[in-house]
Amino acid sequence: MIAVIFDPATGQIHGYTLPANEADYMDGDSIGDYQIIWDRWGTFGGSPTNIEKTHRFDLTLQVFVERDPEPEGAPHTYNWSTYAWEWNSTAFWDLVRRDRDLELGMTDWTQGADCPLSDDKKAEWAVYRTALRNVPSANSGVTVLNNIAWPTKPS
Repeated sequence: MIAVIFDPATGQIHGYTLPANEADYMDGDSIGDYQIIWDRWGTFGGSPTNIEKTHRFDLTLQVFVERDPEPEGAPHTYNWSTYAWEWNSTAFWDLVRRDRDLELGMTDWTQGADCPLSDDKKAEWAVYRTALRNVPSANSGVTVLNNIAWPTKPS
């Protein structure tokens, strides 16, 4: 049987163990700030996979319940007080800026003094790079990564 390690304040599952001897752990035993509870209901079968991401322990009902999956399209954080996913704007904009910064880095060569491009082409790339820098402000109302409007690269 599986012994699940969870946070008794939130129900968040932090891991599990498959002890050789069930007498080694009792329901409610502490491991640091966490507690042990046995999966007496067979919720996870014999081979739990990612239970930390898919389930929580319901503190009121005293059973394991499946969490809603994380919404797609943007990073979310699970709120352990409301048991709901919340859009994580900091992580979202970090991802956008990371992609933008990578593209800026890959186009640095277009602005060097020894760049083989004509002055007109350098100017086109400079406009593109400015548009890249403005991606966060130009997309301030966007909450899904696939909806970010990226500027078009010069040909």
